[in-house]
Amino acid sequence: MGDAIGDYLTDEECSSRQVYEEMLAEIQSWVDYHRKFLTKAEHLRDLMMGMRPVDFDTPHKPQTLYEEILNQKG
Repeated sequence: MGDAIGDYLTDEECSSRQVYEEMLAEIQSWVDYHRKFLTKAEHLRDLMMGMRPVDFDTPHKPQTLYEEILNQKG
């Protein structure tokens, strides 16, 4: 990180404001990237904890995994 700051500070064509804006944009891109995966992990946790839609109006016959695979193939 020190090298990057040094490169910015010794670049005569780069203003302090540009350094600030580029660093802020980079940090925001990391936040956005990790937020996407955090949301995915939280959704999976919620599903594992039983938080999923339930349809009480449609009768459901329990199937074995084998029967379910056969039904998917048509």
